[in-house]
Amino acid sequence: MKLGKLLQYRKWKEEWSKKELATKKQLLAIEADKLRALEKRKAEGQNDFLQWQQGNISPVMLELYGNFITGITYKCRMQGSVVEKAEAQAEERRLELLKRSQEKKIIEKLKEKQEEEARKTQDKMEQQFLDEISLQSRLLGD
Repeated sequence: MKLGKLLQYRKWKEEWSKKELATKKQLLAIEADKLRALEKRKAEGQNDFLQWQQGNISPVMLELYGNFITGITYKCRMQGSVVEKAEAQAEERRLELLKRSQEKKIIEKLKEKQEEEARKTQDKMEQQFLDEISLQSRLLGD
């Protein structure tokens, strides 16, 4: 049956899409963890900076800490962009998987219909054969 091979191919494509989606989700989780770590570091740095501003600290140290906060804020924005891109790629893979799953289901339904039609045809042929045997036994018996 041609649909059997096509169904097998569609199942393979669906499994491949599942693996791609899992990979993208894993990458997204890694990038999101990096962003959370940067944001935590930034918050800690801002806390330290505020405490040091209230104390007796040199202007050079204040400037260095200000530069640190500026730098980490930039890194957070950049990492946020990476996370957004990873989210978009994961969503793209999810939609692709959905499409492939739907394609597979269509082929499964077509295959089921084809098998049902084959069963009906076979049943009809068997019934015709039995009717012919019955008719001939009546003719020969009379």
